[in-house]
Amino acid sequence: NTIVRYLADTFSKNTWIASNAYERSEQERWMDWSIAKLEPAFVGVFWGFYRTPPAQRNINAIEKSVDECNSCLSLLGDQLQDNSHLLGGSPTVADISVAVFLHRLWSIELEIEFPANIEQWYQRLSIRPSYTRWVMSDFKELQGRSDY
Repeated sequence: NTIVRYLADTFSKNTWIASNAYERSEQERWMDWSIAKLEPAFVGVFWGFYRTPPAQRNINAIEKSVDECNSCLSLLGDQLQDNSHLLGGSPTVADISVAVFLHRLWSIELEIEFPANIEQWYQRLSIRPSYTRWVMSDFKELQGRSDY
């Protein structure tokens, strides 16, 4: 998120990051939430299920992480109820920091509940060249591989 802030401050001319303190705080709250809530749930799913060889998986821990992901996605769904992006009609740094987890969650074979408006948000992101290039990378070589 620090790098995203730097790039947005340096290159976006306030199109991705607000210059208004209140609006910026809204963006940064979502960035903080993505690290504090969504990322730990995602890591539990991605490492616990996808990266761990099947014989070594802790099913109870994976189920707990899936529940946490579903809870996070429900909150995101509520936020996207009346918005095409997290904070309105245009993407911001908040969308970047949250949406970086969507592609892998979307792509692994688990029962993750994506509300319809998150699916629509993901589809809007998926047609953006930068999202496609930097986020939607192939990660198949990581399946069942618990090393770095």
